[in-house]
Parts: sequence; C-alpha cells; structure tokens
Amino acid sequence: IVVVDSGATEHCFWRREDFAEYHPVESREGNAAEGSKFRILATGTVRKTFTFNGRAKEITFSAIHTPDITANLISISKLDEKGCAVEFAKGKALFKDKDGIPFMEASLVNGMYRVDFESAGVTAAWTARSRDSP
Repeated sequence: IVVVDSGATEHCFWRREDFAEYHPVESREGNAAEGSKFRILATGTVRKTFTFNGRAKEITFSAIHTPDITANLISISKLDEKGCAVEFAKGKALFKDKDGIPFMEASLVNGMYRVDFESAGVTAAWTARSRDSP
C-alpha cells in the first residue's frame, strides 16, 4: 500500500526490496504524527511502475527505509519541492509536474489517498517504456 501523506517530510518505504539503490545510515529515529517513533535504516532510490491514462509509467523516489511503518508514504512536501502540484477533488488526487502536466493519480480509500503501483513482476517488464521523476 502506498499512501499520499501531507504530514510526511520524506518519501518512506518499508520493504528493503523496494530500493533499487540502498545506502545504510547510522540508525536514526523518525517521529510519526501521533508521537510514536520509527527506525530509519537507509536512504536510497525507489522505482515504482503504475498505469496512468492507459500508459505504463515509472516514477523514481528518493526515499528513506522505514521498516516500522506499515504503509509506504509519498510526501506531498517532497513533491512540492520538486515543483509538482496535487489537486484534490471528487475522491481523487491528481499529481501534476512542474509544467502542469498530470502524471499520477491517487484514489480516496478509507479516508486516505492511495496510489496503486504494479507488482514487482510487471514493473520489471515495463521499466524501459516510460520514465518520470518528480
């Protein structure tokens, strides 16, 4: 599960296997919104594939490895730093690049906006088709 999070200061992924590049860091802790703490084990690059407007796309995130968090988090503030914008309406979050071109969509599920990425097997097959890096 990948959730869009306006409170996250970093893109967070909990599975080590999600990282294409992985750089261990001295053990650090992060703080969750409700005051709990979580471990940060590394920084690195995560690539995820999804379908948008009928086309396969790959997106690359600079992220931290947070194995204690049970959902992956896409940081709205990190996207904003890259010049991206997000519009929320009618149960959808539409992500736009710095030129205003939509590149990704999330759906409202149980009060959270969720991005549906493809499984790892499909990701490998579509890697070369399209690449975007917000």
